[in-house]
Amino acid sequence: MKKHNNNSVNTHLYKQSNLLWFTFTLLISSLYSLTVHAERFLTEDGASISYEVTGEGAPVVLLHSGMMSREDMREQITHLSKQYQVIALDSRGQGRSSKAETPMSYRRLAADVVGLLNSLKIKRAHVIGQSAGGITALFLARYHPDYVNKLVTLGANYHVNAHPKESLKHLASFKFDASNQQHTDPSQFPGLMIESYKMSHPDLSGFGERLSEMLAMWTTSPTFTASDLAQITQPALVINGDRYDVPLEHVLSLYQGLPNAQLFIMPNGDHYLHQTAPEILHAVIDRFLLTP
Repeated sequence: MKKHNNNSVNTHLYKQSNLLWFTFTLLISSLYSLTVHAERFLTEDGASISYEVTGEGAPVVLLHSGMMSREDMREQITHLSKQYQVIALDSRGQGRSSKAETPMSYRRLAADVVGLLNSLKIKRAHVIGQSAGGITALFLARYHPDYVNKLVTLGANYHVNAHPKESLKHLASFKFDASNQQHTDPSQFPGLMIESYKMSHPDLSGFGERLSEMLAMWTTSPTFTASDLAQITQPALVINGDRYDVPLEHVLSLYQGLPNAQLFIMPNGDHYLHQTAPEILHAVIDRFLLTP
């Protein structure tokens, strides 16, 4: 939400790059689905979670950003499945997954991952999450520590106050208008989320309602304290871009608050490192996961 070095040309370029990459991953996904069979897991409260399992080795859970799907991390699925058993899901109410009447919360999203791992008879896994997926990963490590081996967060915050109050107020009151071209622009918020929503919906009639529910969660949580972070004792890798991402002072406090953490800041990096710099990102994550 906070931008550093406000350069309109650079902003346009990285948004266009994100759009092109998302389109590419959708094309790859259509081919990939020929060899990967998607499964479904039914939660205790009735949400249907779409997921896939690829590769062999130590299990790794991938958690995508808010209102997207696992296709947003297709590059990571492909790379990591060469060495690991990758469990990639569409979080409830997002992508191909449905939601239940239970209010949306990060604790609920984390509980869904626990339920999925139990159904797969996986006792412990590495967990990698981007943006809102990274927050869910923190909730997993905090409230379900026995399920998390190593933890990687990409562009994640641990407290909602990482973002300016003005930005939170704007998002909390945001109303989607399908007739507004700015709202449906696939290179902008919230238009970049529409393709993922259409994976399980024929039109945009319910998009605004779903977005409002997600925004309510994003603008009021998480609210981890220093005590909460101190209880996340698993080896952790905190990754962030040095611009167009979570403010670095907040990222540094996350890194310092986790007892067993490492920190990687991508030079000239943005919030979409998993798409704009996958080779470097993969090398950093590989090194972390392979280190005893």
